[in-house]
Amino acid sequence: MEAVEIKVTLRQGTGKGPAHRMREEGVVPAVAYGPGLKTTQALSVSARDVVKALNQPAGKNTAVTLLLGDEAHLALIREVQVHPLSRRLLHVDFLATHPEHTVVAIVPLEVVGKSKGEEAGGAKYQPVREIKVKCFPQSIPEKLVIDATPLETNSVVYVDGITYPEGVTPIFKTRFPVLVIEKSRDEEKAAAKEE
Repeated sequence: MEAVEIKVTLRQGTGKGPAHRMREEGVVPAVAYGPGLKTTQALSVSARDVVKALNQPAGKNTAVTLLLGDEAHLALIREVQVHPLSRRLLHVDFLATHPEHTVVAIVPLEVVGKSKGEEAGGAKYQPVREIKVKCFPQSIPEKLVIDATPLETNSVVYVDGITYPEGVTPIFKTRFPVLVIEKSRDEEKAAAKEE
């Protein structure tokens, strides 16, 4: 994934007054921190550039290159504050990192296809919609995909049963299910009657 370039400048004023004036000009206050910087930097950034990065297929997981004068820093958008009513961008946090340092990201999980269990009257249950992974910034996948087509009734796919791209590792404390193909309620009722 190619990093999106975002021009940033060092922020001079702090507090509500300067921040309000910046936003009126289409610029928002930001902060950059992390192993890619010697110290935390108070920045200002174009709201349009941030929205452009967020609109990439990977969303907040899009790797960005912060251009600060003649310096370039690889970063990820870690937090975005948005006004609850106007939906206007208020503040952005960037995590500056290195291409050779791994980062933690939360990646959407998508299930595709109709399973054999569903064809036979079963139901699909997806308890989680996102997976936490560890990888290099440029290797963060846009999404993780499970093909449900071959799954029979009573099949369970666990977090470690997903196919991950090379260099991407899931992070989990317990082995949890991410997809379950259950019996239909009618089947369960029929089985209960037989018992």
